[in-house]
Amino acid sequence: ADSKLFFLATIYGMLGVPLSYLMWYRPLYRAMRTDSAFSFGWFFLCYMLHIGFCIIAAIAPPIVFRGKSLTGILAAIDTFSDHALVGILYFVGFALFSLETVVSIWVLQRVYMYFRGHK
Repeated sequence: ADSKLFFLATIYGMLGVPLSYLMWYRPLYRAMRTDSAFSFGWFFLCYMLHIGFCIIAAIAPPIVFRGKSLTGILAAIDTFSDHALVGILYFVGFALFSLETVVSIWVLQRVYMYFRGHK
């Protein structure tokens, strides 16, 4: 089971940058360049999916592999009792996913204000 968890974590890590480029960086660039409502809508949809993933990752409900493939608070609490060092790393991951969620919501608000014309 541990090798499956490591494999999933590796997939998340390797796909994170290319998918973020395809799903929200490029749509935001295209929306800013063309000032198209459709492009902004596509960005908002993709970025809200990103925020949803970050929230799920920060919580890490036991959906896939007992919830241990993401470093959320539930996985951190569960892991800390067995392995303190690994639990601390899970808590660090939880903090980083929480920070990413807050920063992403701030970015979404800023882009929305730009889209509405409050530059």
